[in-house]
Amino acid sequence: MLNLIQTYDAVSDRQDKYGTYYRVEGPISGPKGDLLVVTVWIERAKDNIIQFVTLKPKR
Repeated sequence: MLNLIQTYDAVSDRQDKYGTYYRVEGPISGPKGDLLVVTVWIERAKDNIIQFVTLKPKR
């Protein structure tokens, strides 16, 4: 997943009282090949720390 976030741009998705959410979309490699995924990250409003939220297959 580190290669994914270093290679593809984060796109601002939405903002709420908890912070700003970003999406990073692209392939990750596994033992059976590549899978296109969407990762979601938040830049927390309280301390500006970026935190991983979730990963799901791209449809």
